[in-house]
Amino acid sequence: MSKIALKKIINDRPRSYNKRFIIVAPLFLAFLLNLPSLSAADTRADRQSFQRSIVDFRSRLNPDFKKVKRKKTRYIIVHTSELGLKLTQRVVLKGKRFRNGRSTNGGHAHYVIARNGRTYRILDKKYEADHAGLSMWNGETDISKISIGIELVGHHHASISESQYRSVGILIDILQGVYGLNDRAVLTHSQVAYGKPNRWFRKNQRGRKRCAKNFIRAKAEVGPTWTYDPDVRSGRLLPDPQLSQIFYGRREYYAKIDDTNIIVRSNTAWSIAREDYDSRIPF
Repeated sequence: MSKIALKKIINDRPRSYNKRFIIVAPLFLAFLLNLPSLSAADTRADRQSFQRSIVDFRSRLNPDFKKVKRKKTRYIIVHTSELGLKLTQRVVLKGKRFRNGRSTNGGHAHYVIARNGRTYRILDKKYEADHAGLSMWNGETDISKISIGIELVGHHHASISESQYRSVGILIDILQGVYGLNDRAVLTHSQVAYGKPNRWFRKNQRGRKRCAKNFIRAKAEVGPTWTYDPDVRSGRLLPDPQLSQIFYGRREYYAKIDDTNIIVRSNTAWSIAREDYDSRIPF
């Protein structure tokens, strides 16, 4: 083959390829443009399938529980129930019983998610649920009145199941869409709960609960949390060393951390006992 003929073949190939590219490119571009809509369709299908699978327990709610419509929704609070499924359902539906004889009227969550991912609707999301107790976030108190409560069956010192992460991720996504909430609006009970002054602390302090401190946001496809505790930074609450390290990755608020078993102002019962402290009272 002569050099001229070879050159002609080489030169012809790009022109032939270019012609085919001009024809194929629009088709390929159209395929790429359709990918987001296909993904959105899949997401909608997942949401619809999940919503159909929710088990409705609203009729089992304690009739003494007073339903109050929530005026605003600013947060989604994730809990670990510290109990098994049956006891969790009984407590959130019928109420808590305390050792001093006092009891509550239930309504302690909007949703319960079992270890296998099965989700139970306890209370219509439009009503206030008594789930956060003594709580504060960014200066707002009584977080129960402005939030949705989700209970994950299990304990804060154990792992949350993959099935639970999938269900809670879809549920959070749905609720964020309904109420226009971003990922920073998703918090755990241990982040928002606080304790009243006691013999060691003369001021309100963070760290009353360890509930859902084991919640890994990325596994539920939820973005990062706050980079600091706004109530500690403002001075409204005294800090908790362990929770600050877990959620915010630093101990900038602490001059010294006492690792002994002696209870003093700088070393609370929470710091010593960790999850064993006050563990008999759920939520």
